Amino acid sequence: MAKDEPWILVAVADAALRRHVRPLLPRLRPTLFAGTVEGARDILRHNPVAAVVADPPLFPPLKLEKRRDLRAVMVFNNAPSLLKTEATTAALVHLDAADARQALQRALAPPVGGSRPAPTCGEMVGASAVMRQVFARIHQIAASDSNVLIQGETGTGKDLAARAIHRYSARCRGPFVIFHGADSPPGLVESRLFGHCRGAFTGAYRDQRGCLEAADGGTVLLDDIDTLDRDLQAKLLRVLQDRQFQRLGSGHLIRIDVRFIAATNRDPVEILNGNALRRDLYYRLNVLPLCLPPLRERGIDVALLTDFFTARWSDRTGMNARPISRAVRRLLADYGWPGNVRELRNTVERLHTFCDTMTSDVQGLREAILSEPPEKAIESLRLERIRFERCLIRRVLTKTAGNYTRAASILGIHRNTLRDKMRAAGLIRPRRVRRPGD
Repeated sequence: MAKDEPWILVAVADAALRRHVRPLLPRLRPTLFAGTVEGARDILRHNPVAAVVADPPLFPPLKLEKRRDLRAVMVFNNAPSLLKTEATTAALVHLDAADARQALQRALAPPVGGSRPAPTCGEMVGASAVMRQVFARIHQIAASDSNVLIQGETGTGKDLAARAIHRYSARCRGPFVIFHGADSPPGLVESRLFGHCRGAFTGAYRDQRGCLEAADGGTVLLDDIDTLDRDLQAKLLRVLQDRQFQRLGSGHLIRIDVRFIAATNRDPVEILNGNALRRDLYYRLNVLPLCLPPLRERGIDVALLTDFFTARWSDRTGMNARPISRAVRRLLADYGWPGNVRELRNTVERLHTFCDTMTSDVQGLREAILSEPPEKAIESLRLERIRFERCLIRRVLTKTAGNYTRAASILGIHRNTLRDKMRAAGLIRPRRVRRPGD
């Protein structure tokens, strides 16, 4: 069983039909079977499924048309049964057809380079084993209504994970509101969170709802939770406990029904030890933790995301993207991606805008799309030694205020040797050789 292959769920009520489907499925693909709607829903809730094969009786109850993150295939062995349901979002495969195996495997095949890969969980894209575990965890979290703390490096998609949790939760019809504490002016952070009444402070000319009130009945994402000051964290803690608050300048209590998701790009141990986050607030938020892996640990997702962002660039610009050479893909796969998925998205745009995607000039690509400085040409050992000595002598002379004797003492050489090295490095003029008759 291939480690990073996307999983398949076969939801077929008839046991004989399940036996008919089994030999037609792609080999080396993780496959789970269910004979009831309840069993299929349980598998979808707890496993990283990427594609579903269902028969006409089970297809409608699963409501696969609402799961755009899944590849849906409806299988049947007679035309009349097909008429009992509307499967407009699914690929249709007649199991008695001569090409049934090929048709089913084409419908289940993950998108390849040059085509748009379907998001696997909400707007998140990934097929690696670690991301399939993340997607399964998101579905588990979505089934609950407890508070969530998402931790991950900058650019890993914490806001997309929060959106996915909201999308698959019972609150999906309610609002999803993001509160960026770090982006708010210091004097307006509390107002943007709780809202204010007219006259509460200078410039408050009318009543204003805050993020918490706007998220009533839905989900609020508290982004960069560790950037909030301690006083505001204490007020937020009371909201988490009592589910009520007051606008600035008002004595009226407002009750809310909100699910809280917090996010941070720092290690929880670090922010707790540094007192950036109150421990009681941390424990109140960290009921259901979710950790997003950096892109450098996601393996095959680099290629998958490259194709995904290429398709998005092509759609936005109206330009046809050229195929990407193996040399370029190898460069992208080997890069460390300190900015994670966000950096890859920007890199793909630079690649298609500035570069020849079929080129094999790897150094040129590093400079153009990865913003890496050009490598200096390696010169002879003598020239490299002189360059090093020039830098070192400059540092020592700066420290000694230009005193050659003290500089020579620090370097452990004679004063005359120091002057010779300075001449060789071009720091002082070379000694003039007197000629006869001068």
